[in-house]
Amino acid sequence: MKRNVHSFHHPILKAVTSVAFVTVLAGCEISPLSEATSSPDVFDDGSIALAETGSVAPTPLSAEMLGKRNEGPGRNAKAAAAHGLLALQLTESVGTGAGLVVGVWDGGGVLETHQEFGQGRVINGADIDRSHWHATHVAGTLAATGKDGFEEARGMVPDATIYAMDYCGDVRGEIERAYDRYDMLAVTNHSYAQPRKFGAYTRFSSVFDDLVSNRPEAVLVVAAGNSGCSPDTDYECPTAAEDGREYRTIDAPGTAKNVITVGSMSDLPYGLEVENARLLRFDPLRGDLPVEHYSGTGPTQDGRIKPDVIANGDRLYSTFTEHPGEWDCSRPAAFDQPETCSVVSTEDGDTEKCYKDNFGTSMATPTVSGIVAVLQGLALDNTSLQRLLNASEVRALLVHTAVSVDSKPKYKYGWGAVSTKHAVEHLRSWSDSGISRGHHHYVKLDNVPRSTSWTLQRIKDETGKPMAARITLVWNDEAGPALVNDLDIVLQTVGGNEKILPWTLDPLNPIAPAVRGRNTRDNVERIDVFETEYEESVFELSVLNEALARTDAVLLISGLELVGPS
Repeated sequence: MKRNVHSFHHPILKAVTSVAFVTVLAGCEISPLSEATSSPDVFDDGSIALAETGSVAPTPLSAEMLGKRNEGPGRNAKAAAAHGLLALQLTESVGTGAGLVVGVWDGGGVLETHQEFGQGRVINGADIDRSHWHATHVAGTLAATGKDGFEEARGMVPDATIYAMDYCGDVRGEIERAYDRYDMLAVTNHSYAQPRKFGAYTRFSSVFDDLVSNRPEAVLVVAAGNSGCSPDTDYECPTAAEDGREYRTIDAPGTAKNVITVGSMSDLPYGLEVENARLLRFDPLRGDLPVEHYSGTGPTQDGRIKPDVIANGDRLYSTFTEHPGEWDCSRPAAFDQPETCSVVSTEDGDTEKCYKDNFGTSMATPTVSGIVAVLQGLALDNTSLQRLLNASEVRALLVHTAVSVDSKPKYKYGWGAVSTKHAVEHLRSWSDSGISRGHHHYVKLDNVPRSTSWTLQRIKDETGKPMAARITLVWNDEAGPALVNDLDIVLQTVGGNEKILPWTLDPLNPIAPAVRGRNTRDNVERIDVFETEYEESVFELSVLNEALARTDAVLLISGLELVGPS
């Protein structure tokens, strides 16, 4: 039986139950709820059997599907194409989530009997007895198979198993128990937010940071929230504007330091051109990545860069159910109900074949979670790693390979749009046995000492021209509204003795472009060296830990070859 959320008490209940979904939806008539007709096998020890791979075969990939990305409104498959995932699955056999579990914490359960999931591929938690339209839509972006006639609803990882819980109780405890139960839990998706917190670091943010700090394997992908401002916003926005856009509108728990916070960008009809960011279909008003006006923007109230990345959340066409479920823990189910299905494949209105397009950071978040699951599968198959990545490794990989116009961060979209192609390329060079050689390097730093240094050699292309270089450092920080453990990266030219520092932004002037300087606010630092900068060919890279806090970190390098320790 569903617990009574109004009388259920837990230390974080106040924060959790004040959460509201970030989607913007029209109202509609409430449809009756129905009980699920299938359930997974439960063993004597309480563990749950995962669905066998292929219980519902995903739609085979084809060049025709890849070409359809330019047609119609936003689609799950189009989002996969825009961020480079679909092409890699088509041409390079990048995985589709077989054997992996993806967690969905949402307003209720996922419709187990939807034709896109089939028998046993959705596992709703023990306390879930009703499906929810929002959870079902999110789950489809993650793992819909793309049935005949609905190929464009195909999700990012159509072979993965979905484990669904609501956010009404002990979310931290539920996530920890899920990681204890499922060795192959690749990522957990959180498409909800505490609305209009305007950059505040809340108790909910602290809970997520403490969880990841103590369980580094917990990879949490969180929505930036839909509190972004526009000229027609009906509430007072907090800070300076640029072309009608206000800053510091990021919602909690997207303000947490150790999670991957995702903002929403509009549809990219021609895909994300990762070889040259200037070929993007830029927002004509700003000449930049097309961030949706509702998408929560940084800085946080303590000046940090959030969101971390952005992804397509524009009218994604995905699985749906007319079963409304509960909207959240503290309000009646009649609040803001969605419209009915936009496509029903049977005349009798069978909701098991229900689809609808929707938009919001709620939709962008599972786009990224699905890409993360693909990267996790690649890490498992990589003969050098053969394990899942931890939270700081995933965050470092997404930030390091993100695409933006000028390779600099901005408060409105973080480090840029997610690029699956670049992330996969970098991940394939990783090795737990030591430092790899080539264009990309992965360095795992355990208990970072006061100072560690390496000598780097500039890599040149086939014409002898120096390549652009990038260095990214990421670590999990302790819970708290500001940076607790401050690490620093410094790149220094050996010949000219010039220091190249990471990018920083000014929270008091959020419109100002990023500049190089010491970053004392973020637990992610990135240095970019452009092709036309610094003729010197040898550099020294240092990682500094002046506080000597016991901190592990991840260092990623591209465009520079590691010659050896300094």
